[in-house]
Amino acid sequence: MKNKKTSQKEVVINILAKSFSTNQSVNYIIKQDRHQASGIRSLMDYSYEMCTLFGDVFIAENESACGLVLYPDKKIHSNPFC
Repeated sequence: MKNKKTSQKEVVINILAKSFSTNQSVNYIIKQDRHQASGIRSLMDYSYEMCTLFGDVFIAENESACGLVLYPDKKIHSNPFC
């Protein structure tokens, strides 16, 4: 796997949305209506952006798999007591 390039954002989101489309935890928080697919894509976009800011995004050479790593110690908390 290699670090992602900015142009690969859509590829990563597509992989994640397809992978999590039947995940019970994801579907619990996403409203189950005709907008379900776009809700999952929005959640994956958010995850991608968070990992871009505070972690790493990896993608397989053949663009068939990806991995998101979030480093909690890099995330800046707005609450000084956290």
